[in-house]
Amino acid sequence: MSQVLAIYAALAAKTVTVNATVVSAYDLPALRNSIETANLPCRMMLPFQKNAEGRQGNFIAMGTGQGKITWRVTDLMLWAAEAAGTGMVDYAATLVAYAGAYAEMLRTIRAPVGAARITNFTCAPDIYEWPPQSGRFYYGCEAVIDVEEILFGTSGLYG
Repeated sequence: MSQVLAIYAALAAKTVTVNATVVSAYDLPALRNSIETANLPCRMMLPFQKNAEGRQGNFIAMGTGQGKITWRVTDLMLWAAEAAGTGMVDYAATLVAYAGAYAEMLRTIRAPVGAARITNFTCAPDIYEWPPQSGRFYYGCEAVIDVEEILFGTSGLYG
């Protein structure tokens, strides 16, 4: 059975610290429909992303019941409302520092659960709308993490 929910939970449990500010995450069961300024900065573990490519999986060998799937996890961090400050110049260095701190956090959790490992990630500073189609924009970073998981099945001709 897949450990995809445990993968999300393990990533959400890790904090990212940048410029002495600790950024915690809302896991899937705790996602917010909207974010108030008092909740910033924050991370949200999302089940989707803007340019989703879907999930790729394959079976390792016929008869073993084992498979391999690559999960694409989106971790959206919102730092400040776009209307705050004088523009990107106020947040550019912080967002780049966050991307570096995020990479360091991932280095400490290369295998978030049992038979899963982080194989790739991106972390893109930008201006993000939350919730989608709300007209509310935030300076932030979207991290997209690829996690390869080995699925163990039962024995038999087709698992």
